[in-house]
Amino acid sequence: MILLVFAGLFAGGIALAFDGLTAPARHPAALPSRRTWVSSAEDSLHHAGLEGVSVRSFVMTSIVSGLVAAIAAQVVLGWPAVSVAAAALGTLAPLSYFGPREWQRQVGARTPAAYDRLLAARVSGQTPVPRC
Repeated sequence: MILLVFAGLFAGGIALAFDGLTAPARHPAALPSRRTWVSSAEDSLHHAGLEGVSVRSFVMTSIVSGLVAAIAAQVVLGWPAVSVAAAALGTLAPLSYFGPREWQRQVGARTPAAYDRLLAARVSGQTPVPRC
């Protein structure tokens, strides 16, 4: 059964490779202009508040943190599969830390105004939520 699944995956890969190699070439002018992944990553870093950080240094930091996590897991546990998983999680750690920062900054900017409105309503005797 597993052999059949692998044969199907191999056949699908061959079909995709054949289609990619024999399809007519599209003219670059006919395609809509797309941003490169580097400019998209620079925008993401800028929105996360990391204006002075280049994409290359962020990727290198992610790789180094993955290697540190993998080495630590290998030294502590000695299991290669866990070390591979620790490397993957360690590589994603900087992204998961800096990714939500834009949302946190937006919420943080709106939070004091919301607290001020709630406090003003409470002082004036109003309840913030209407009673049913």
